[in-house]
Amino acid sequence: MKKILVDIRNGLIGSLSNEPLGFSSKKLTAGVIMVCIVLSHIKWLNGKDFSLFPEILMIDLGGICTLYGINVWDKFKNPVDQNNEPK
Repeated sequence: MKKILVDIRNGLIGSLSNEPLGFSSKKLTAGVIMVCIVLSHIKWLNGKDFSLFPEILMIDLGGICTLYGINVWDKFKNPVDQNNEPK
């Protein structure tokens, strides 16, 4: 258990310093965004106020657009040639 926690800590620290052994910052960002969206849905469902349905749909749409934008930006900054090798 201790080794797993140390590996997670090293991966998080490595992702902050952009080391190759660190976690992917794109995946970490996507994970945090999805956690925020899920928490907003839980809060909305517990409130039983369905008048906020359009706002919840906008949160979903914003999350999807953000995740799509992260992927597009990564492909723009790190292009790949025909042989799937970074240029």
